[in-house]
Amino acid sequence: MTASVDHRARKSRLRPFTDRVARLPFWLLVAILLAIIFLWIIANDGDYQIIFLATLRGVGTTIYVTVIAYTMATLLGLVVGLARISGLA
Repeated sequence: MTASVDHRARKSRLRPFTDRVARLPFWLLVAILLAIIFLWIIANDGDYQIIFLATLRGVGTTIYVTVIAYTMATLLGLVVGLARISGLA
């Protein structure tokens, strides 16, 4: 019981951010660093900016089509489901 009390006493309350960072997995820190480097390269190279903007427009179109299709499928499923449980022949 005293060991848990001692452990709480040793925990740093002055630097909570560094405690959280110390518990992050190493691969996540490397992935974040690579993402920052990648975004820096995109921001500073004109060719990459053109490609990135075209890709971003494509992703936006994909998300738009997905939302529309999901909404239409949900409404169609609702109508068909209600038609099946209705008493009308």
